[in-house]
Amino acid sequence: MKGDARKHLHLGILFLVVGLSLQTPSSPSQGKNVTRRVKDSHHLKRRAQIRQKRAWIIDAFEIQEELPGPYPKFIGTVNLENNQLRYRLKGKGVDEDPKGLFSINEENGNIYVHDKVDFEVTPMFNWEFLAINKTSNKLGTKLGIQMKVLDINDNAPEFTSKSYDVAVNESCTQGSTVFTLLAYDKDSQSSSNSLVYYHIVSQSPTDTDTEFTIDKENGFIFFKGCLDYERNKNYKLVFEAKDNGATVQQSSQCEVLIHVIDRNNHPPMWTSEAIQAEVPEREDNRTVTRLGVTDGDSPYTPAWRAVYTILSGNDDGNFIIETDPQTNEGILTVIKPLDYERNQKNELSIVVANQEPLFSCKIMERPPAGLWVVNMEKNIKPKKFRAPKSLTVKVKDVNDPPEFVTEKIGFSIVEHSLKPGTPVGTIQAKDMDIITPNIIKYKILNDPANWVSIDENTGIVTCTGEMDRESQFVSNSKYNVTILAVDDGR
Repeated sequence: MKGDARKHLHLGILFLVVGLSLQTPSSPSQGKNVTRRVKDSHHLKRRAQIRQKRAWIIDAFEIQEELPGPYPKFIGTVNLENNQLRYRLKGKGVDEDPKGLFSINEENGNIYVHDKVDFEVTPMFNWEFLAINKTSNKLGTKLGIQMKVLDINDNAPEFTSKSYDVAVNESCTQGSTVFTLLAYDKDSQSSSNSLVYYHIVSQSPTDTDTEFTIDKENGFIFFKGCLDYERNKNYKLVFEAKDNGATVQQSSQCEVLIHVIDRNNHPPMWTSEAIQAEVPEREDNRTVTRLGVTDGDSPYTPAWRAVYTILSGNDDGNFIIETDPQTNEGILTVIKPLDYERNQKNELSIVVANQEPLFSCKIMERPPAGLWVVNMEKNIKPKKFRAPKSLTVKVKDVNDPPEFVTEKIGFSIVEHSLKPGTPVGTIQAKDMDIITPNIIKYKILNDPANWVSIDENTGIVTCTGEMDRESQFVSNSKYNVTILAVDDGR
């Protein structure tokens, strides 16, 4: 009956009065009045004893939305075949807003529509049908009538926006949902008019290694292949949502802008092979060398930032390596002095990686259906791409100062017991430069009372004056003398 405003659907009539039956046309015909007739039954003999009453009768009509003019249009008829009755309708669209959309002929019960109806605004009108006695002006019959509006496909699916911006990690695995589109159709949710399907219209730029697509039923956007920030940083995708209307299909489009976020798919590469450096012994907080790398990822991102690690050769913790935040170089520094006499060179093994784990994606096969065959690896160890850097740090020999065998030497002397020229004891120092030893000379740096002297070659300390325990230069019975051991090296 869709598309024909004249067709009439009888849902049923219920009488509460005993002795009455209902007769209806077996098949309502298009373009003719459909009349409900109430007739007496075989119980006419009881009419004198039973007072007739009229109760609720439920009736229903159908009208297609958005019917073209001219108006008014005839819908159907409700008639009780009683010339003493006049008919009225009450309810939405009649005497309630939108008023005047429907009307009824009071004499014959013909119902008319005066303008287009919209299923999306009102899918159903419920009215009261009143039959009033013309003479007594009393209500004779009261019916409930429904006017069902038939939906047509007059609404296209609507996206929540015309354009969407979506950020996707370069390391995203193919088949993962990067975004979900949703389009809503206002047509009847119980009909195919509101059933929406999605498909991709275009992808720009085209890419032999990346192909975007969409799940036609759920709107899940995903891709096949491998993303590569350095190859394509952005994609513009156009999608269409189309309903499943039986006769006419409605559609709308939107665009999705994919922004690829750079991730670590380029390992840092050494700019030189084997390298040597030299550092003087006994120095700390001194830069030994800078190690350079190149990286194809976006500068100053975790995918670009280098992290250096000393794998071996630093057992004593003499070195530390840190990253220059501007140049990305590795700065090797001595933090604990080296000793030439102990170790003339240090063989270091240094590896470099990025702050962010390394991944790789390679397309192996592009089958016509389903996802492609790709080789995706994540958290790749740096050694797989680049061997550790070998660095030889030579220790430069410098003149080591002499060292006393004992830093503090004590002699016990009884006051006034030594005469000038009497030996007190011997001071001994040794040269630490075992490769090219130097000659050591001894000198007095501080002798407050001038009580001693020292032989510069032998280190023999001799008394030069009378020693007095009560002297102002004696503290707690101790007299302190400071002596230097000086070599003749450069």
